[in-house]
Amino acid sequence: MKFGKKAMKVIDYHIGKEFPGNDPSEVPTMNLWEFYNVITWYITHYTASLNHQVVMEGRLRAAMIDF
Repeated sequence: MKFGKKAMKVIDYHIGKEFPGNDPSEVPTMNLWEFYNVITWYITHYTASLNHQVVMEGRLRAAMIDF
């Protein structure tokens, strides 16, 4: 999945809020389930329409299938 700059800002902010012990200059320490939850949170709260949300959820499922 590829997110734009604005989306990455929101996601980064949310990760910092949910995992406050992380240093912003380092990769956040979280497991796959926590990462999935953050991305799902973004998709459900910030997509422009329900159709776009369905497409993004499908892309997330496809991206996570290898894990």
